[in-house]
Amino acid sequence: MIALLSGPLAYLAGVVLAVGVLFLVWFLWPVLTAFQTRRTPDHESERTFVGPDGQADGAFPSIYDEGPSRSYVFLSVVVPAYNEEERISAMLDETLAHLVARRDNDR
Repeated sequence: MIALLSGPLAYLAGVVLAVGVLFLVWFLWPVLTAFQTRRTPDHESERTFVGPDGQADGAFPSIYDEGPSRSYVFLSVVVPAYNEEERISAMLDETLAHLVARRDNDR
C-alpha cells in the first residue's frame, strides 16, 4: 500500500513540487512567448546606406541585381588566422583562385 505523506515530509514535498513548477515556468516562458511574438519590420535606415561621399546611395544592392548596380556588390572574406603563418599563404591563394573562377562562371 502507498503510505500518505504527513508532517515535515509532506511540507518538504510540497516545497519541492512548487519550486519545480516555478522552474519549469521560468525555463519555458521565453520559448512559449517567442512563438507568439511577430517579427517587427526592419527600420528604414537598415535598408539603405550612405556612400563614401556622404550621400545616401539608396537600397543595398543584391547579388541578383542586373545592370550597373551589380558592379557595386563586394564580398568581404574574414579569415580567422591565429597562429597560421605557415598555411595562410596557400589558403589565400586557393581561396582567391576559387572566387575568381566563381566570378568568371557567373558572368
